[in-house]
Amino acid sequence: MIHLKITILGSESTEIQFSILSRSHPECRDYWDGNWLACNIKLCVSGVNTSFSANLRTDEFKSFLDGLIALARYQSNSTGLYSMEPYVDLTCKVKAPGKLEWSGHVYSRSDTFELSFTSDQSLLPQIIKELEDLLSVFPVIGEPNE
Repeated sequence: MIHLKITILGSESTEIQFSILSRSHPECRDYWDGNWLACNIKLCVSGVNTSFSANLRTDEFKSFLDGLIALARYQSNSTGLYSMEPYVDLTCKVKAPGKLEWSGHVYSRSDTFELSFTSDQSLLPQIIKELEDLLSVFPVIGEPNE
């Protein structure tokens, strides 16, 4: 079984981890159905430790990767991971030299978790590598206008 993780570490022991388990619909080869991923989101923030399942999309992770690469190259000062289904709304901004500010929400089926934390910009290469590894195993299928 393939098990890939994207981990965002922040101040005060904050951790958001996306574990990607499989394609949700491996038989589908079109953009709209074939890009769903079965994931588990682990959240450790403000004294809360929880995990829950979510369906996220490869194109959402690709957009996040592109934005983080632009941040790392100083071509942008913000990006985010925004899911089509209401699971993740996470923005990352360059706050000061070497510092990133993360804010947004993560939604389980029963709870909403508000996020606001900082992290060191030196963590970007690891997050970028994890996203590249994910997309090499589960590339975006097709185009939205197909």
